[in-house]
Amino acid sequence: MKSELKAIILLVAVIILAAMCSDNSDKSNKDYTPTSWDALRYSQEKIKGLLKSPSTAEFPSISEKAKHVSGSYPTFTINSWVDSENGFGAMIRSNYSCEVYYVDDKVGIRNIKID
Repeated sequence: MKSELKAIILLVAVIILAAMCSDNSDKSNKDYTPTSWDALRYSQEKIKGLLKSPSTAEFPSISEKAKHVSGSYPTFTINSWVDSENGFGAMIRSNYSCEVYYVDDKVGIRNIKID
């Protein structure tokens, strides 16, 4: 009897935990409008992929990020920098610019320039 009660309590706990972790909201992704922060994060991931050593990439701090993004949905312009190791292991700063744009539910990047 005690083991059956423990099993029932455990099952109820698992169900409650699963319900708390699931997103039961009626909002769909179509209701969400990407922000300048989303565009900046997207650009950073794409820029990382172009670096010699992506794992060493260091971008501006959160307090600086606001001055690196202009524009508004659906097109944001990013003018920022990234510090990363070059092929010789030295940390260098590279300035970059690009446009992050949204069309329907898709995001893209264009006009990438890295100095």
